[in-house]
Amino acid sequence: MQAGIYHLYIDQGASYSKSIFVVDEFNNPIDLTGYIVRGQIRKSAADSSIALNLNPTIVSAAAGKISFALLGTQTALLETAGSNYQEVTVYVWDIEIESASGVVTRLLNGFVYVSPEVTKNGG
Repeated sequence: MQAGIYHLYIDQGASYSKSIFVVDEFNNPIDLTGYIVRGQIRKSAADSSIALNLNPTIVSAAAGKISFALLGTQTALLETAGSNYQEVTVYVWDIEIESASGVVTRLLNGFVYVSPEVTKNGG
């Protein structure tokens, strides 16, 4: 299965959450019992440092549902260079699952567009 392309649009300093349903070609849920899931945001795929770990979790293995949630304090850590909300900083991301037998499948990947925060918490 080839990874799907999905772009994330994150406002720096704001909370963000996403749910993903893993389905087969007939739109039936894939049972994720025994799988682990992981996902990260980086400045580039070649970058060795993680900009943000998504810490995704399997919410319902039988339904193939995966979710992740980011707090505003976490998205505030994403560096931006823009001077207004239209000048986004671009990162890359992906999310993958690993079966109990060690087979890794990338589910989604894409760009992360982060717009800079104006109103800073405590500032």
